[in-house]
Amino acid sequence: MEVLRQRMPDFWQRRATEGATTQQFNVFGYPLLLTTNSQRLVAACAAWVAKFSTAPLAAAEAPMQISLFERQAADRSRGRAETAEWDAVNLEGESPFTYDGHGDWIAISAGRDGHVLADLRKQEAIGFVAPSLAAQTALVSKFIFGTVLYNLLTRRAGLLQWHAVALVHEDTVLLLIGHDNSGKSTTALTLLHAGFTLLADGLIYTRLDAAGVEVLASPVGELRVRSGAFDFFPHLRQQAVALNTWEGEKYRLDLAQVFPGRYTSASPRVTRLLPLFVSVGQRLATHITPLTAGQALERAIPALGWWDSLPFLETVLHHAHTLLARHPAFALEVGWERDALVASISGLITSGAQADSENHV
Repeated sequence: MEVLRQRMPDFWQRRATEGATTQQFNVFGYPLLLTTNSQRLVAACAAWVAKFSTAPLAAAEAPMQISLFERQAADRSRGRAETAEWDAVNLEGESPFTYDGHGDWIAISAGRDGHVLADLRKQEAIGFVAPSLAAQTALVSKFIFGTVLYNLLTRRAGLLQWHAVALVHEDTVLLLIGHDNSGKSTTALTLLHAGFTLLADGLIYTRLDAAGVEVLASPVGELRVRSGAFDFFPHLRQQAVALNTWEGEKYRLDLAQVFPGRYTSASPRVTRLLPLFVSVGQRLATHITPLTAGQALERAIPALGWWDSLPFLETVLHHAHTLLARHPAFALEVGWERDALVASISGLITSGAQADSENHV
């Protein structure tokens, strides 16, 4: 019977997936089950999972499930010719793939060389990629696994996503929020020189509970700056890697090389989160202004992940308002004098710690 089966046409290429295995990963404490027939795709998934801050695995959590398969060699007689020059793609530029969505569904298309469908509500994704695409581990890691995982995480109950920079100091996490070129990363560099610890510059996630707030992040251990940062820190220019990004030229700093011991890959659970909405001032002095929860929420909207439905938007805004009501935010107008900037933020942390202590007396 097996001999007969092997002689039958394999129109759907099911035979290529018969040897698939399932491996478990940990993403922010949520189980991720990857089913695949390709070690290259396992490596691509593992590479992106390594960029997430660590958290204890919660076995009670329903898993995210990704099934991604590598096709057999292209059969040109059936129109499956591989067409793209994937090795020429700039990983820091715009994605080479096409993205579509409807309701809880999202789709990623690489033309003839692959496609992925994900159901965000069910936390499941399935896809197929050509061998030429599977061979590009970094490309698949970032633009397929990264995209799918970030979108699946948006549907996790109680998890709020921010575009921000997060730093840790004692029992406080600073959340530096602002539009591109607002001074977030240069402020982070200033604080790193003053002894603060970097969590991440990218996507920050907050998870509230009765005891405080857990802060998770990706990608850990790196900071991205514009050339203006080197006006303050010229000694870092030689250690920075130039990137041609979709936002223009930026530079990546690997904290393991630049500030060993000044970054963490763990997800801190703290009693105080300090959201700071950053802008560059035109004065020497740094100015800090308290914001109401409503004012902070209005400023936070551009930094709060992706919205694709009104019910989802309502949920995001509800979680954000709850967090900002519990952890008051401030507007941070950054002055030119670096020592004064550090002193202002340190003073804010100290005053907040004293207030928390008085409230618990």
